[in-house]
Amino acid sequence: MDTLSKLFGSAAYVKIMRLFLFNPTQSFETKDVKSRAQVSQTTARREVSYIHNLGLIKRKNFVKESTKKTKRGIKVLKRKVRGWTLNEAFPHIEPLRHILLSSESFHKESVAERFKNIGSLKLLIISGVFVNELERTNTRGRVDVLLVGDRLKQRPINTALKTLESEVGRDLQYAVMKTKDFLYRRSMYDKFVRDILDYPHEILVDKLGV
Repeated sequence: MDTLSKLFGSAAYVKIMRLFLFNPTQSFETKDVKSRAQVSQTTARREVSYIHNLGLIKRKNFVKESTKKTKRGIKVLKRKVRGWTLNEAFPHIEPLRHILLSSESFHKESVAERFKNIGSLKLLIISGVFVNELERTNTRGRVDVLLVGDRLKQRPINTALKTLESEVGRDLQYAVMKTKDFLYRRSMYDKFVRDILDYPHEILVDKLGV
C-alpha cells in the first residue's frame, strides 16, 4: 500500500476510505471503524474526522443490533447510535473506488503472499471485490477468494482473510475445497465452480492446470 499511503497520507486513511466506499449502504460507529480497519481508536477518530471534513462521509443515526447469551437463549439487543455512512452525493466516489481497487494491495503477488503458509495450496482464485464486482448476485461476486488444496489450515486462512478484510474494507466471502472435490465438481460442471470460472476472476496460484 506504499504508493497510496504516500498519495493519501497514511495506510489507515486508505483502509478507512475503502471501508465506506465498498460498503455504501452500511453505517459504522467509530469503534467499528477501529475494529474493521485494525487501527487504534485515536487513529480511527482522526481519519474519520478528516474524511468527514472532505465530505466523503456524513453523520447518521441508526439502530445497531447485537446479541447477548442468556439462560433462556440468545437475546437480540437494539440500541440507537450515532455514527457515519458514505455520502452518496460526494462527486468523486466512482473515481476513488477505481483508484482503491486498482492499487498494489490487490496485485497478484501481494494477495498470494497472504496464503503461502496455509498448507498444500494447489489453486487460488480471486473474484468478487478483487475484480470490481461489488454487488453480489446468485452468479456473480458470490465468492471473493477460492482456496483449493490439501491439508489446508483454517487458523492461518482466517488470519490471512482478516488482514485482507482490513485492507479491502469489506467482509470477504471465501470457499475452501480439497483438491479431489474441486476436480470432481469441475468435471461435473458444478454450478458453484462454473460461476467462479465463467465470470470475471484472476488465478493467482495454479498447480492444477486450470
